[in-house]
Amino acid sequence: MPSWRLWPLVLALAMPVVAHAAEPAVLPPEVTATQLPTDAELDGAWARVQLRANPGPFQYLAYELTSRGPAGVVSHVRGFMGRSDVVTRTELLTKTDLRRIMGYLRDLGALKLPAVLPAPLQPRKPKPSAIGVLDTASEATHGPDHSPVPVVELSFRLGDHECTVLVTDPDSQADRRYARFIELLRHVALHVAGPIAYEAPSGSAGQAGYLFIDSAPSAEVSVDGVPLGETTPVFAHAVAPGNHTIMLENKRLELRREVKVKVQAGLTTAVELELP
Repeated sequence: MPSWRLWPLVLALAMPVVAHAAEPAVLPPEVTATQLPTDAELDGAWARVQLRANPGPFQYLAYELTSRGPAGVVSHVRGFMGRSDVVTRTELLTKTDLRRIMGYLRDLGALKLPAVLPAPLQPRKPKPSAIGVLDTASEATHGPDHSPVPVVELSFRLGDHECTVLVTDPDSQADRRYARFIELLRHVALHVAGPIAYEAPSGSAGQAGYLFIDSAPSAEVSVDGVPLGETTPVFAHAVAPGNHTIMLENKRLELRREVKVKVQAGLTTAVELELP
């Protein structure tokens, strides 16, 4: 994975909360709270959804809502496979809507959600958070580098209480609280910060190209005779432009397959194979 930069929120945080602030979020009608959080509870509060592993085109995706003084800050962040940058949209949220959202999530049980852990867990590099600090949680919280299904981290803080959990394939879980948490933050991010269109890889000759490698069943990957130390799926593996040989091997099932590909500078070449 490329190393991520911290996304600056200085400009958004410096904006005065007056008539020029963002329009109130168009919240779904079910977003109500039995008791609205107090100012003290909102101090330092946040709600965050982060994609930790994904078989799709996103290297990174986050929806974040944080409390900042008299308002909230909404961030929508996406990183695309084959690109070394991320795209960030940030806007202000009225405190009225912030209270409703945080109260709703508390009623939803976001402070007591159990983890639905993927297995096996693999170490992954920490990723920066749009709230301005590096995520230095344990490997169990980081989740796997690669997974055949989405692995999402949900984090919620309100008052003196905080909960951060991983959930595998949240849309398939019988407990619908995970999906409702994600859908609400996605809704707020899209309506307040705005949508982010897909940005394809681009570059000039001399820049690296990228490989997306997946297989059924999962297999260990070597590129040009060098083991990557990873199993499929492999995302945005940087290589020099030109011809490359990919070897996939599942030792347990005694399966091997080799394929040759040509990679263009700045672009991602997808290799998706079924092992014989």
